[in-house]
Amino acid sequence: MFTITGHKGFHLQFASGWAISVQWGPGNYCGRKAEDWRAPEKTDTWACNTAEIAVFSPDQKFMDLGGDDVLGHVSAEIVGRIIGALADVSGDMDHDSVKRLVHMALSDDALEQLAMAGRRLK
Repeated sequence: MFTITGHKGFHLQFASGWAISVQWGPGNYCGRKAEDWRAPEKTDTWACNTAEIAVFSPDQKFMDLGGDDVLGHVSAEIVGRIIGALADVSGDMDHDSVKRLVHMALSDDALEQLAMAGRRLK
């Protein structure tokens, strides 16, 4: 299922029930965090080089993404890798297995990006 959120992002829910939120606007950990809250509504397109993501289990619980519920300032490539990992999740995989799959989808670049931000994936 596809859902648009606040004119500044989207949610994707997969057949397994797992979902990803991708947000890039005011209040999100991205390049446009400090923008006016209503700015996305005032334009036909809203773009940013980085986004904030969150991953949700089928029971709507956040996945821990490095000590936080969200992972900020990620590139489109990293978002794509995580979407690909979630698309491969089967309905019988437990939370820890999905978490390992998502963390494996993060490249060395993503891990370096987290290290620069002072965060570490557990």
